Amino acid sequence: LGHANLTHGTLAMHRLVDEIGADAVLAVRHAVEAPANARQHSLALWVLWRLEALATDDLRHAMAQDSRDVRVQAMKILAEWGKWSDADRALAITSLADPDAFVQRAAADALSQHRHDDHVRALLDWLPGIPESDVHLRHEVRAMNRRTILALESAGADVRSAATGTA
Repeated sequence: LGHANLTHGTLAMHRLVDEIGADAVLAVRHAVEAPANARQHSLALWVLWRLEALATDDLRHAMAQDSRDVRVQAMKILAEWGKWSDADRALAITSLADPDAFVQRAAADALSQHRHDDHVRALLDWLPGIPESDVHLRHEVRAMNRRTILALESAGADVRSAATGTA
């Protein structure tokens, strides 16, 4: 998984999941807990996710790493996650404050993939802190909020109170 060539690491990831399966979990878990490098850590997270052996604590641990790539992949996995718990939601919302813009983008995308009225408020609160020069991110956050609001409204949610923080 930690090979310098991404293709080799990706092929190893697919082989672990498709051919070895659940028998690989223990070894892959070791790669998450004590990775040789950031690529190994990132791909090991994906292996555990695909084998349904990944926990929110694994993602929380990944978000504490120095590697931007590991933190971005943790948010991308969270975006793919099924039903979110409050801990999952909190992890994505706090990741909006990550010092790296790529991690912030991945967190915002994760929030937009999991429609919830708390996400509207979080993205609106975050918008003024995005540099004016980052027009792409500002546009994406607005578009994410629009999609979230439309989805919530079609489900019958009271989005106005969620956006304004009133009951």
